[in-house]
Amino acid sequence: MNKKKTRRMVPLLLSVVLCFCAAGCSSDGTSAIFGSRPKEEGEPLLPDYTPPSSAEGGNPAAEEVVVIEEEQDPGDGTAETGAQGLSGFDYDQLQEGVRSVYEQLYTGISERKSEFYITAESAEDVGPALRALLADHPEFFWITGSASIYGFPGPGIKRITLEFNIDPSEIDSQQAMIEAEAAGYLGQIYDGMSEYEKVRLAYEYVIRNTDYVMGAPQSQNIQSSMIYHQSVCAGYAREFKYLLDRAGVFCAYVEGDITNRTDGSSEAHAWNLVMIDGEYTFVDATWGDPNYISEVQNAMAPDVTYSFLGLTTDDLSRAGYEPTEEYILPETYSRTWDYYVLNGYYHDYYSYDEIYNMLIAAVDSGADSVHMKFSDFDNYAAAKGDLYDGGLLNSVLQYKMSIEGRGTMSYYPVDEDALHTIDIYW
Repeated sequence: MNKKKTRRMVPLLLSVVLCFCAAGCSSDGTSAIFGSRPKEEGEPLLPDYTPPSSAEGGNPAAEEVVVIEEEQDPGDGTAETGAQGLSGFDYDQLQEGVRSVYEQLYTGISERKSEFYITAESAEDVGPALRALLADHPEFFWITGSASIYGFPGPGIKRITLEFNIDPSEIDSQQAMIEAEAAGYLGQIYDGMSEYEKVRLAYEYVIRNTDYVMGAPQSQNIQSSMIYHQSVCAGYAREFKYLLDRAGVFCAYVEGDITNRTDGSSEAHAWNLVMIDGEYTFVDATWGDPNYISEVQNAMAPDVTYSFLGLTTDDLSRAGYEPTEEYILPETYSRTWDYYVLNGYYHDYYSYDEIYNMLIAAVDSGADSVHMKFSDFDNYAAAKGDLYDGGLLNSVLQYKMSIEGRGTMSYYPVDEDALHTIDIYW
């Protein structure tokens, strides 16, 4: 799922745009951009991390919940009392029996127990309940999602053994680090801040403080993004939900598959559903990060791109998102919270003159970037063709170089074919 972006160099008075490949590019002349987060002075030392024997982080989305059932006497024990008053996107869609297991698991995990008893109609209810619980509650970061169940078949008491990803003695110290990281986001929220502003702030905060790194420590939990500042999409999406939960904005963690636009293969992925002022929209902080899987730093690359902030159901479909069938996602077709609509970058049609004038105005105002999104692929393709192959962008850059007295200029385009977005940084 590498995002491929091409950097082009524009020499003064040359009518043809010349392309070159920076160090680390693939053979087709494209490159991905990687940016590391510098360690701030006074930051706490990170906990030691020993990678598990399996290749954690090899899968870019959350691992499947692994439940091992053993038909044996569970032993003597009293079942946990199910927590009351729970709610959550996944919880609300569970059947009653599975919901009861979820409530008991919540009680045991809240008390940081690695082993406890529950009552269940079937051991088969534990897997869906645990998976839903971890989706709704990223704060239970010490749980890997693996569990063993001991008990006789059918209804009755079951003994649950959960796998922790750290020693229980380390939970408090890691919780403190997570809270300190969350405080950086929460401290920027002010009275009267709109829900959209909180969502956008969380999007930017996660991206700017996280590097996409396959095999990152604890990549399936918020430890990865909020402590180590390296993760895969599971960590991005879980932290995004964690922050918005703290900010009082509805957010759900969504798992599924996404189509790799390079070879058409399907890969596991995670993203988010949010509600802003009563309207649903989708957000993918992972794909909004220009540092997504790469080894080269490009000074022109933005630290955040906004194509994946405020997506509709149609956007997801075109981009190849396929959510798991375990839950029903609401369909949303409103562009109320589309970043490009909100900022006046959305175009219902393509006009050469209008785009040219927009670019010239951006140059005259000293803007360091221009953004546009089109209502359909045909208009997007027409704009892209004129910009890059028809000389439109080249002529604007010639104008920019002439007024700035420069001999050469490079620019950095980020084009999303499926979303009809064009972002140019110069």
